[in-house]
Amino acid sequence: MAEDEPIRQLAPEQVDACVRSAISGFIEFVARTRWLGRENEAVNQFVLGFFMPHALKAGMITDPTQLGIEVAVPQFGSGKMQARKDLVVWARPGMTCFDEDWKPTRFPVAVLEWKWQRNRGSPETLVNFPYDLAWLQRFTEGHPERVGYAVAGLSTRQHVGVTVSRVFAGAVTPKWLALGEAVR
Repeated sequence: MAEDEPIRQLAPEQVDACVRSAISGFIEFVARTRWLGRENEAVNQFVLGFFMPHALKAGMITDPTQLGIEVAVPQFGSGKMQARKDLVVWARPGMTCFDEDWKPTRFPVAVLEWKWQRNRGSPETLVNFPYDLAWLQRFTEGHPERVGYAVAGLSTRQHVGVTVSRVFAGAVTPKWLALGEAVR
């Protein structure tokens, strides 16, 4: 990645459309195929099979290296300098949070933080974790170029579902997207 390469501005609405479409497709896939996996597998299946193709086709990203799975971002208010996030979208290909002095100073334009249940529950009982929502609020406060999503999903023998809360400018929109169905 060239440091002098301009940073592309992504409209939050562009990210919203991609997230909504990709999550809808992923949940339909999980229900139709009875796919089973843990959180890490769910994130990878979602990113590689649904989000990345949608983001490339929509022009939201220009290169797959704008996506990071389980990568570091700068941390807020704790003793740690960085935190690991499930999925991030960078403004340019090959970006990381680290500057030339190896300090985590660069933020992504979008973060999706996942929780995936596989043993119990129903779509109606899905909730986002308060810690994730608080972190996403700090991430987006005062930064209209950033958007965050807390994804709570489940795949059991009986149910498949997801609830997504959207966080923009520090404000949470609970159940911005909620999908669920009985397994066929």
